[in-house]
Amino acid sequence: MIDSGNKRTMMKLRKWAVFFSMWACGLSLLHLVRVRSPRQLLLRTLKAMGEVLSPVLMLMGAAGAVIGARAGSPVAVITGWVGAALSLDYIVRVGRARANATQALPPGQRAAAARARPIRLRNTPRWQRDVPFWTNPESGETLCCDLWLPPREVQPSGLAILYLHGGGFFSCHKDFGTRFFFRYLAGQGHVVMDADYRLAPRADLHTIQADARRALAWLKANASALGADPQRVIVIGGSAGALLALLVAYTPGHPDLTPPDLAGIDLSVRGVVSYYGIVDLADLYHGLAPLMDRPARFEPAPEMFDRPLAKIGVHAGAWIKGAEPEAMRIYLRENAAMLRIGPRRGMKILLGGSPEEAPQMYDLFSPLHHAGPGSPPTLLFHGEHDYLLPPSGPRSLFRKLESAGVPAVYVEFPKTEHTFDLFLPRISPPARAALRHLSRFLAQF
Repeated sequence: MIDSGNKRTMMKLRKWAVFFSMWACGLSLLHLVRVRSPRQLLLRTLKAMGEVLSPVLMLMGAAGAVIGARAGSPVAVITGWVGAALSLDYIVRVGRARANATQALPPGQRAAAARARPIRLRNTPRWQRDVPFWTNPESGETLCCDLWLPPREVQPSGLAILYLHGGGFFSCHKDFGTRFFFRYLAGQGHVVMDADYRLAPRADLHTIQADARRALAWLKANASALGADPQRVIVIGGSAGALLALLVAYTPGHPDLTPPDLAGIDLSVRGVVSYYGIVDLADLYHGLAPLMDRPARFEPAPEMFDRPLAKIGVHAGAWIKGAEPEAMRIYLRENAAMLRIGPRRGMKILLGGSPEEAPQMYDLFSPLHHAGPGSPPTLLFHGEHDYLLPPSGPRSLFRKLESAGVPAVYVEFPKTEHTFDLFLPRISPPARAALRHLSRFLAQF
């Protein structure tokens, strides 16, 4: 009876060891894989999980290997240690990602940046939701923002931050996967404005970027009342929102980009931060060229997200992103609509046609073409394995800023994908590494 019981126990241990080891090894191996197309949705999702969960996978692999050695499972031992080693290698590489920086920062500012505060979330910020910042005089439509203010027990830094969300200009809204980020920034004493803007297809890129400028104008006008300095404003954006942030920062008062209601208003900023941003729209168009005339293999109907199994997936995705389930449902519906529109028609809506049909529009709305002497200090984050926006774009922007003598920092995270900061940022190695670099950058202002 004892021998029989021991055998059952060892069988269970082997099963658990193989389970832990195979999962750790399988997801960790994806660090070595590069997603080649936005249509590889499953591969992209699994790779992103491997990046975010790499600390967990490292522990799972090691646990599987140790249990496997005790239970006599060579498969578990080998796959477990392989998975643990691959995830550990990824964590170390991301943590050591070198910040390529210009030498234009004065020594005093570099010293201040070195004193950046550590990542802590001990206090609860003040969160004001759905604050109107602009009303369309023609339609009466109101654009709103969320305000994240420092906790009362935290000394204000005087810095105000405008955040512009991503989503390809066709999807996403404020307060989507960014709560951890904003709690951190407010906990550092900063005031954060999380702004909405109108989306395509009912708005083109000229309208969208004008809304971003209106958000900046509102923040500068109300900064003092919020406890910040209107002359110390930083703009941060992710993906499409990063293009808006860079464009707004590099073109204050541009006659072709500033809407009439903001004429004569100071829209200059002290610095700008891009998370995996679009810097050249022509490059984006050519990168999407293979998808232009190919119908999507899977275009989900909007109603499918209300089905029972889909609801479970929606809630799980919302939990991973730290968003409300309804916000995740809206995001998925908007993405489904964007798939049906397709890249070619989408770029026509935004810019009037292809780069050959509307070259001036592509140049006008591409931050790369506006960067140069006089641009504010810039921090650029990007993933080496970004499936949508290859790192060649931000590398070119960094070199252009460097040659112009503009203070700039470029951080490229090895083997890392798009939107690396929006999934479980509490444990995600690239998300936390980016926060450390961001803290040092913000400390100079």
